[in-house]
Amino acid sequence: MTNFSYEVFSEVARQKTFIAAAKQLQVTPSAISHSINSLEKDLGFSLFVRSRSGVRLTPNGQRVLPLIQDILNAEATLNEEAALINGLNKGRVRIGAFSSVCINWLPD
Repeated sequence: MTNFSYEVFSEVARQKTFIAAAKQLQVTPSAISHSINSLEKDLGFSLFVRSRSGVRLTPNGQRVLPLIQDILNAEATLNEEAALINGLNKGRVRIGAFSSVCINWLPD
């Protein structure tokens, strides 16, 4: 189990499709599927019910989602604290804009 697998799981749960999660994480849908399959194998149970229209969390997936999100949040907090200790100003900046503005003004 890796933090990337946790990120993938969390994003798939949020997006409800492997394709949308892959776009968001900038990886292939195959990488998403492989990561989820590996995590399910490591945990010993299914996390999602798959269908043609997307995925939905299994009851077990619903149970572990908050735990995995806590791990991801703790990692982000640790990274921010380490940056502060090292004297670096680090954080997350979110920019909201129309797609037409993003295409013309924001870098890839």
